[in-house]
Amino acid sequence: MNETVISSILGTDSNIIAAIAGAIIGGILSFLAYYILYIKQQNNELKNIAKAMKINFKHLEKSDIGHYGDLYENVNESIQGKMLPEHPLYLDNDLYFSFVHEICKFEDNLSDEIYEFYIDLFRAEMNRSYIQEHKDIDEIKEKTFCDYCFIDMKAELIRCSEKIPKIVSRLEEKYEN
Repeated sequence: MNETVISSILGTDSNIIAAIAGAIIGGILSFLAYYILYIKQQNNELKNIAKAMKINFKHLEKSDIGHYGDLYENVNESIQGKMLPEHPLYLDNDLYFSFVHEICKFEDNLSDEIYEFYIDLFRAEMNRSYIQEHKDIDEIKEKTFCDYCFIDMKAELIRCSEKIPKIVSRLEEKYEN
């Protein structure tokens, strides 16, 4: 009974096959169109994030990070008290915190470099804040530890300042086309 109803609606068997094939082809084409739009949207989002990160890194290069990193490459440790950044090296609402989960979508080496940059920056800030809090304590033990913190902070800021141009260049190379 059902076969006669379908046959009367669609006609012959070849019409049924054509209708099924049309539905399948239509479904495949719809899926492909959706998938292509999805990929374009993901690429555009990644390009926008890369552009924002590039602007942020250029700003960081001109900030205390770049300034002190360049300065520390030629500094004598004996004048360390005069060369301690007074203000935090990064803010808690830095762009990194907004895009921390999207950074992993960049190519592996680039995302690794960005994460390593921020790890070095966070360590430098921890050392800077420790020195800032303990620099006026006259105990030898604290002064010695502050000296070690300064040496670590110096090395981390130098690494950060060296990584910034490379990261900016890679962001431009990969995502500005």
